[in-house]
Amino acid sequence: IMITHRIKEIEMDANYPEHYPEFVDKYITEVMPFLFGAMAVKNLEGFFLSLLEICQSLPQRFHRWYGDQVALFAAFKSTPSNFGPLNPHVQLVITDEVLDVATLNNLQKKGVHMITSKGSGSEEIIKKTYENLVKLHEAK
Repeated sequence: IMITHRIKEIEMDANYPEHYPEFVDKYITEVMPFLFGAMAVKNLEGFFLSLLEICQSLPQRFHRWYGDQVALFAAFKSTPSNFGPLNPHVQLVITDEVLDVATLNNLQKKGVHMITSKGSGSEEIIKKTYENLVKLHEAK
């Protein structure tokens, strides 16, 4: 199981979107150190079912938010030898701004596989970045 470590550190808001006492005075890498959206699994039957079982054993609030992240970290802690790292600068680049054609071209040259955005305004960021990606490929 290859996973991508977070590279951006932020303090958790223990009251978003509801109260999570587990997150009081914690940073994201303490409670969710991996990006669930960038992993690779090979020949490990039942891995996602085991994550579902872990998630279902968590308090109900984790069924609404954060459950996937917390379950992945719990699975890692139980068998860390089953996991290896993916490069967070290649496997899943996270942006908080629209990427222009030149930036996308540079990321493509570096071998970046995926780009995403999270949080407020993400839908517009992804849409405009995608439009620039189309422009890049039309120009080639």
